[in-house]
Amino acid sequence: MHIKCRGVNKQTFLLICLIQVLFPTYGFSGTEKAEPRDTEVYTLGEVVVTGKKEGVESVGTVHKITQEEISISGARNLNEAIDLLPGVNVMVGGDAVPKIDIRGFRPRHNILLLNGIPINSTYDQQFNPSIIPVENIAEIKMTSGPSSVLYGQGGLGGVINIITKKGTEGIKGMAGAEAGSGKSHMGKVNLSGRDGKVNFFSSASYSKRDSYSLSHDFKD
Repeated sequence: MHIKCRGVNKQTFLLICLIQVLFPTYGFSGTEKAEPRDTEVYTLGEVVVTGKKEGVESVGTVHKITQEEISISGARNLNEAIDLLPGVNVMVGGDAVPKIDIRGFRPRHNILLLNGIPINSTYDQQFNPSIIPVENIAEIKMTSGPSSVLYGQGGLGGVINIITKKGTEGIKGMAGAEAGSGKSHMGKVNLSGRDGKVNFFSSASYSKRDSYSLSHDFKD
């Protein structure tokens, strides 16, 4: 590096050169080197990001049958109660098991729920509605239409949800019996109650028939 200075004596020139050699950065650059600072490290806890989306609305037609309507109709079993719903056809086959068709769809294409829990057979998607006593039913709700979005496969025809009764305040009970043609007879009894937040409802029924009706066109 050559520095030309005019009017500067030799001593002053040597002093400037000495300063440049000893302090090259501080003398001319005018820039200080940044001192490293002590930085504290913070560990964040678990961060959970959640999203919100509107639920799927019911996309079918809903029909309901209340306990009072079942009682007025005189339905003695679940088959007769379900037969009150529009678009439903109940048939009893040779195995004496009721078959429920909804809008022309066979039982395997329909879903039967008990308090929101499917009771269709995992083998063939069939179900036997006669296992639910009509005395236990508080409401029957049927959703017909494209309900597979809400209930999964098998609901092409519709979904029937059987809602059972709950115990009321105090202890209550009921017993009944009836008989009819064809040596048919039936008995039923139930007991229910509630005490604060605890409630219960229990029932038992028995029915038997030794014959069945034949068509008037049948000839022996």
